[in-house]
Amino acid sequence: MNKRFFLILSLTFLIFSSICFVITAEDDKNIEITSMNIEVEINNGYTITEVSAEIKNPYDENLNGTFSILLPDNAFVSNFSLTLEGETYYAQILEKEEAEEKFSEAKAQKKTAAMVETRDMKQFSYSINLKAYQIVNITLRYEEFLEKKIGERKFTFALTSIYDQPISKLLLLVKLNSDRDITALEKTGCSKQTTTEWIDTKHGTLSLKENDFLPSEDFSFKYSESALPVNGSLVTNYDEENDRYYFFHIFSPQKDDLGGSMSKDIIFVLDKSGSMSGNKISQLKDAFSEIILSLPYEDKFTIIMFDSNYKTYSPNLLTVNKDNIDSAINYINSIDASGSTNLYDGLEYSLEILQNSEGRTPIIILLTDGLPNHGKFTTTSSIRLNIMECNHIQCPIFTLGFGSDVDFDFLTALSLENYANSKKIYYDNDASEQIQNYYDTISTILLRDITVNYYPECEYVYPTSISSLFEGSETVISGICHNSSELSSEIIARTKYGDRFFNSTFELNKTQVDNKFIYRYWAYSRINYLLDRITIEGEKSTLTDEIVDLSIQGSFVTSYTSLYLEIEDQPTTESMFEKVSQQKDYNYNTGPGGSGGTPGFELLLLVLAILLVSLFIKIRKKIK
Repeated sequence: MNKRFFLILSLTFLIFSSICFVITAEDDKNIEITSMNIEVEINNGYTITEVSAEIKNPYDENLNGTFSILLPDNAFVSNFSLTLEGETYYAQILEKEEAEEKFSEAKAQKKTAAMVETRDMKQFSYSINLKAYQIVNITLRYEEFLEKKIGERKFTFALTSIYDQPISKLLLLVKLNSDRDITALEKTGCSKQTTTEWIDTKHGTLSLKENDFLPSEDFSFKYSESALPVNGSLVTNYDEENDRYYFFHIFSPQKDDLGGSMSKDIIFVLDKSGSMSGNKISQLKDAFSEIILSLPYEDKFTIIMFDSNYKTYSPNLLTVNKDNIDSAINYINSIDASGSTNLYDGLEYSLEILQNSEGRTPIIILLTDGLPNHGKFTTTSSIRLNIMECNHIQCPIFTLGFGSDVDFDFLTALSLENYANSKKIYYDNDASEQIQNYYDTISTILLRDITVNYYPECEYVYPTSISSLFEGSETVISGICHNSSELSSEIIARTKYGDRFFNSTFELNKTQVDNKFIYRYWAYSRINYLLDRITIEGEKSTLTDEIVDLSIQGSFVTSYTSLYLEIEDQPTTESMFEKVSQQKDYNYNTGPGGSGGTPGFELLLLVLAILLVSLFIKIRKKIK
């Protein structure tokens, strides 16, 4: 008698900023999660999460089920495996065209194969038809960097989205490691139930073990670390094969170290077109009323609202005082949404106002929910080109894309070209809070125009330029340094009181602790840098070829690679992650990177694009 097992895998990317594991089944019959293990390892913010689930069909008939894991915005999948009847099969990462060719060939030969692609959204989905009483094990690994915001790093796993039935056995283990003392750990949600053990002040574990567990809250925690030396710290990983170091340089001076923050001239350029009507405009009013209320007295500000035209609250920058704040909040609360989207004219006028900034740092925050369709320029390319030409003062333009109808690639490119970053605001009940939280991360500027140089000269240093450093954040710079006994860094930045040098010399030790995460962080940064360049410049073979090379050698699923899984007669014996060499000698086409970086890791949000793809796989096994 023939027994059949069917598997469908697809990887798509949906707009979510947390992680969840979703299970659905048909005919109101539930596939059971008999056990789930979640293992998380955090090293100086670089995080590898592995989710393993054992699933079972408890019925005497075939049953379909769909599993989805929502990934963090800046995460890359780095491993996927499937265990059937005691045999484990690991996916390979291949260039997309090669994976498609292998998949077509396997289908023609009636072999079992699966191909998994990344797209514009962040949802890993796989559907399974389990035969009666069958048990299958599925494992997914992904990697991300926990960006430091307002002095804290935060990790979240959305356990409440896993399943609507209890999980028979749940084991969650977090290994938390830092080169600095961990000074505070705040548990939220069901992480309050975890057991915490400290090896020392820099290393600890959080563990959660439950039976028949149905979580009512998500698993999340945030932690703070002790302050760095004002000139930063450096961690390295020695590549013995190529006699070089990968380095991880953290620079995060505190407000007190610098004598205060920089005052700013800030303009809020806000969309009030017809598509903003209803709840969106209400959330905008709530968010920016609170933001304006929080402005420090040394700042100056104004507001520009745009629809088919634009209207300025004040053509002059206003000092922050009670009367001006009250008046501005009344103005925001009086607006109605109507008309088209004239994004360019209002943005151009905001730059004209800021030409006369008097010693303060200029900054623009642009929020829109749609596509520009009215005004002097309406195509995204012409808007980008002309705004760059108008921005003589190198004013950072931070963009907020509100909802799903916005062209986020356009906003991302606009910000990247104008010394800033972009942020997706999800249309939900907490949209106002999302806006305020983002503003909090960029509201206090400590440094501007940051330049970083290394001696001896290093290669492939990322990020390549740094516009600003904000209170509670950090700049993490990674690169390659060839054999030397020491590495000197020279950082020059503008502070509230003028230019300042931050110089350090770090000893390089070949026998130090093996920090392989540093190589992976460097590759992660390089890929994101190349993806950012594609966002700005469009697809070029020199860029895409290198992304493919790095993705395959570093084991990352990106927009230009796919996971390929073929069920062979003999199972694969090791994961693609374990095959990755930390000592690859790359020949890059785009030349060495510069020094420094764009502010924060919001840029890591730019990674993936295109549409939902679902690919169907059929597995046949003859059991005599």
